[in-house]
Amino acid sequence: FRDALVPLIGEAREMLKDHGKTAGWSADTRARVNLVLGIANRTSGVELKSMDSLNAAVAYFQHALDDWTHDRDPLEWAMAQRNLGRTLCAQYDLNMDTALLHPAVTAFQNAMSVYQSRSDRIDVAEIQSALGSLFEAIGRYIPGSENIRKAVEYDRAALNGIEPRKFPNIWGETQIQLGNALRVLSFWDKGTKDIEDAIAANREALKIYSKQESPMHWAEAQGQIAQSLSQLAQVASNPDDFRQSISLLRQILNGYPRERKPIEWAHIQSALGDALMGLYDLDPKSGAQYPEQAAIAYRASLQELTLEREPMGWAQAKQGLGNALEELGHNNSESSYLNQAIDVYNDSLKVYKSDRQPLQWATVKYELGEAFVYLGEQGPGVKYLQQGVQNYREALAALPEGSPQDLRNDIQDGLKIALDDLHQRGWKGG
Repeated sequence: FRDALVPLIGEAREMLKDHGKTAGWSADTRARVNLVLGIANRTSGVELKSMDSLNAAVAYFQHALDDWTHDRDPLEWAMAQRNLGRTLCAQYDLNMDTALLHPAVTAFQNAMSVYQSRSDRIDVAEIQSALGSLFEAIGRYIPGSENIRKAVEYDRAALNGIEPRKFPNIWGETQIQLGNALRVLSFWDKGTKDIEDAIAANREALKIYSKQESPMHWAEAQGQIAQSLSQLAQVASNPDDFRQSISLLRQILNGYPRERKPIEWAHIQSALGDALMGLYDLDPKSGAQYPEQAAIAYRASLQELTLEREPMGWAQAKQGLGNALEELGHNNSESSYLNQAIDVYNDSLKVYKSDRQPLQWATVKYELGEAFVYLGEQGPGVKYLQQGVQNYREALAALPEGSPQDLRNDIQDGLKIALDDLHQRGWKGG
């Protein structure tokens, strides 16, 4: 529609303001006009990426809810609540304001209560799918696994209410969504069941989506499988799973329409970097070429990801690039790589905060400490080793309860080695 709706919206808005024309309207008529104006403004706002239009849409839906009530007009009230939820999601997609997420959850849950009471299965399922997406987003910002577990529950509930033959697209999209939520949940749960279930969900989606007919959905499902394979490889220390992941990601990138989906392309590049570094970590001696390849992939992703638009993805790519540069600097005794690694780690800490993402923040502080220690080992003096010790200690202090024990052990081992080196150099500190 682009801007085609703008003049029509303007005419309708002026009519609504003209009390001479609306004086005889019933509450129901007024609410329906507000609903239509809200939908039109949301459509225009999404097309034009206009927050002003989306703000206007929210206001119109709220005006409709002033006239419709849950008890007197349950279906109309639910329809307005559902549209309000969709619009709050559209606002979040535009400005990444996390304050919008919980009000969107409330709006969808309000609508769902009506549809559930009337056994409207597909409407309930669509809302459950939307709630699954919202709780997955909330889980990115609030520590712990509670919200991501809710996302999995809502996605699974949604799939129980969708007939794939009648509604193949929403069924496929929800399978991909479930796969992503399970993959994230696997970071909290022990074992491989969540990862295996994530792969299974995406393979179900691929029964609907082919590369020829639905290339973007196909790429999304295949990308999720590739990332799950990387996680499976890490848990099981299986290099073959990493190799499968790398091969699959390169297949996806071959011919991927970067111009149409630059952010998605960037995330695939970042996932490729992660898989290459994972394979390197399993066998550093035989995989010396992988950090350089990973650095190329991360730098490619950062051509599209920005701090303002994609803060978490940007921070993850920066952290990954830091890992690759740190290994290049350590392996080749190149201080320039290590200094670059320190810079990009510090960039990622512009997003990761110890009170909001304590595990990610502590992990980067550990990696930062490691880079400083490697830098200190390349020359005399104690300055860089001291900075390494400081970062290790800050990482240990920030690790939340339930963090991976291996990570805690690695930080403690790194701290001990750095302190021993300092003492051998005559440092008298503790």
